[in-house]
Amino acid sequence: QATVSSSKKQRRKEQKALAFERRNEARKEERAKLASERKRKLEVEWESLTEEQRATKSRINAEARAGRQARKDEHLKKWSAAYAQGPRVLIDMNFDDKMNDKEVKSICQQLMYSWSVIKRSDHPIQLSVCGLTPGTRVHHTLMSKAGIDQWQMPITGTPFHEAAPNKEQIVYLTADSDCIVNTLEPDKVYVIGGLVDRNRHKGITLQLAKAHHCSHGRLPLQEFLDLKKQENQGHFSKILTVNHMVDVLTKYHETKDWLAAFLHAIPSRKNVRPGGDDVNGANGQGLEQEGTDGKQTDIQGHAVGCGGDAAKGGNGDGAI
Repeated sequence: QATVSSSKKQRRKEQKALAFERRNEARKEERAKLASERKRKLEVEWESLTEEQRATKSRINAEARAGRQARKDEHLKKWSAAYAQGPRVLIDMNFDDKMNDKEVKSICQQLMYSWSVIKRSDHPIQLSVCGLTPGTRVHHTLMSKAGIDQWQMPITGTPFHEAAPNKEQIVYLTADSDCIVNTLEPDKVYVIGGLVDRNRHKGITLQLAKAHHCSHGRLPLQEFLDLKKQENQGHFSKILTVNHMVDVLTKYHETKDWLAAFLHAIPSRKNVRPGGDDVNGANGQGLEQEGTDGKQTDIQGHAVGCGGDAAKGGNGDGAI
């Protein structure tokens, strides 16, 4: 019975994937048809113009292109200056052996979304990718993405623990930590774990931070949001994708308001609402030690923390 049920599920999954692919192909054909029609219309319009009209139209188009390019260059100049002033955040991609092919594809898509968040922001964090080793599935998948060569953020194979001369400046974001990140400090380097693993490798980011004597901690999610079970709703999942983590940190950098950052970045389908332990409190300074009772559950993409060897609390067994 279990085998029959599994076969039915697999067939439905394949049929759904096939239907999705057909819809995509139909959309592509429709877009190509519309583009061809627009091109033909412009050619007919051009043929109907006199030489003088063509010269005038060419000049106007050239001036418009030059204006757009000038505005684009000015925006890039301002954005680059803001990017250089933002807090440093790394996405640690050294988890290729911890993910299956579907998860590799997922983390690369999350990186694409993360870059989109940074690119659109007037107050970007200084985001970069580290630990991306050539020859891995993650490297191959990411490098094959269209537009990757236009990203302004660095992509390197350097390990996260070499991101700063003093390892206590490196803060690995993991919700297994007993420390809370109350603010983003300019002399710190914050690390997000680039891992999609459906909770198979619990506590791995905290273990990495401790193994390399780096700081660690978590975001103040439960301090600002009501995570309790709501009527007709399950418990709020504390698992955030890497791009949601990037969105939270970017919004906090802009507003200096954790509640606003969480409500902005966390999808509405998660049905979150204000009302944590410190929703009316001030957004504090630096890292704050919290009690060790109660098991911490991790944020995928992970949270912020205490000093390496000095971090004695925490259970390291929480979800990644």
